[in-house]
Amino acid sequence: MSSHYPDYQLYLDHVSSAEIVRNNITSGYRGIGGEMIMSTIRNCYFNSYSETSLELAVNEDNTVEQCTFRQLGVGNPASSRGIFIHQGMKLNDLSMSIKQCEFFGFGIHSSGYIGKLLINQCSIINSINYGVKLDDMNGSLEVSDNTIINAAQYGIEINSNTHGVYIHRNVIRNCITGIEVLSNQNIICSNDASECSVGINLSPSSTDSEVYYNRIWNNSVNNGQDSGFTNIWDDNNSRGNFWDDYSGIGVYNVSGIAESVDRWPVALEWDPPQIQTISPIVFNETDTNRVVRVHASDLTPSSYYVYVNEELLFSNNWTSNVILVDVSHLQFGVYNFTIVLFDMNNNYVMKSVTLTILQISPTTSTTGTGPLDSTILYILAGGGVLVILIAVIVIIKRR
Repeated sequence: MSSHYPDYQLYLDHVSSAEIVRNNITSGYRGIGGEMIMSTIRNCYFNSYSETSLELAVNEDNTVEQCTFRQLGVGNPASSRGIFIHQGMKLNDLSMSIKQCEFFGFGIHSSGYIGKLLINQCSIINSINYGVKLDDMNGSLEVSDNTIINAAQYGIEINSNTHGVYIHRNVIRNCITGIEVLSNQNIICSNDASECSVGINLSPSSTDSEVYYNRIWNNSVNNGQDSGFTNIWDDNNSRGNFWDDYSGIGVYNVSGIAESVDRWPVALEWDPPQIQTISPIVFNETDTNRVVRVHASDLTPSSYYVYVNEELLFSNNWTSNVILVDVSHLQFGVYNFTIVLFDMNNNYVMKSVTLTILQISPTTSTTGTGPLDSTILYILAGGGVLVILIAVIVIIKRR
């Protein structure tokens, strides 16, 4: 335990360019605390019976990666945190990355600084409060590729005065609310929120946030709620979110007093596209219309890829039940023809078949009236001369 800071097992007093690696820290109150500059904490194990395992005042270019945090005691939902980050003495160019860490029993709380923050590829399980909580922050803020399961409150909570957060590709399960937003100008895309009371909620203080490409399903109260202002629930172009309660007709009405709509919703489904049986394909090299017809169906068709001998031949969007693939440029031979179909839900199916293009040889004949061989002509000519000579001899003898 630090003698100058008795609340901590280890206190980093303005440490610069340090590496803290492979430590096992067990604390009754707080584990590591302090202020770091251009330093790294890696492959450490934090076991806490009460408060915060790791509390850091952030300055610049700090990283916590591949660490494990466990809450072993009862904990206090108001104050227990795996990592707590706040502003240090430096006011500008702050930077903090938390990557590939595991949290059991509590999550990550970052508060009160301007700069860069990346929380990436972490797993947070059975938190007694939230998975990730951000408040009073501005800058380049990203929460991505994390898995948050069974948080007692919110999976991801973005509080007031925290703006411009990029929240994407997170998987959130079994929380009170999957993603809770109380701030402005955030981008929430490509997340998977399910088995919560509410999947994604934009509060009355939320404005100008964009919500699109998310899979929102099997939430008990509402998949989406919006009580804010001028939030957008699609990409403002052609596609919105994936909803398991979308009827497949028209827009999707998002619950809440904002009366928001997803203009281009997609019905969430797990069935892959269906392809009718493709028999071996045979063309003649002289055929003028060498087109392969593939009959397929799906609720949300998206794209297809055609491979010949494992090389990509063609790709395009798929919108109808018949896909036409022109193979006129292929020369005679035998090919492996493979087509892969995707739908908007990223379900796919792949079929392969033999494609044969036959070479047609020119037809030859042993009969006909064509030109005679020169040898035969010589023989015939010689025979004619012999006949003439015999006739002359006969005439002379008669005289």
